[in-house]
Amino acid sequence: MSEVILPAPPSVNKAYRNASQVEIGRGARGRIKTSEYASWATEAGYAINLAKLKHVPSPVAIHIMIGKVNESRDIDNFAKLILDLL
Repeated sequence: MSEVILPAPPSVNKAYRNASQVEIGRGARGRIKTSEYASWATEAGYAINLAKLKHVPSPVAIHIMIGKVNESRDIDNFAKLILDLL
């Protein structure tokens, strides 16, 4: 069993934004990642790399423990971005 402590991800609403007309002209489509998401993913990725996890063949079980959460925050947002990163 391995354990990695990750920083709290941004909300899904802050993780993605609509592509601007200029970005669409450059080939971007629909929703794109924000700089806030990119910063979180980089920091979380470093934490994962520092843990030096060994390759695990599937199937796997992932347990996500979340500390105190703002009552207005949708708890599924935490799991979505963490699982997307993994």
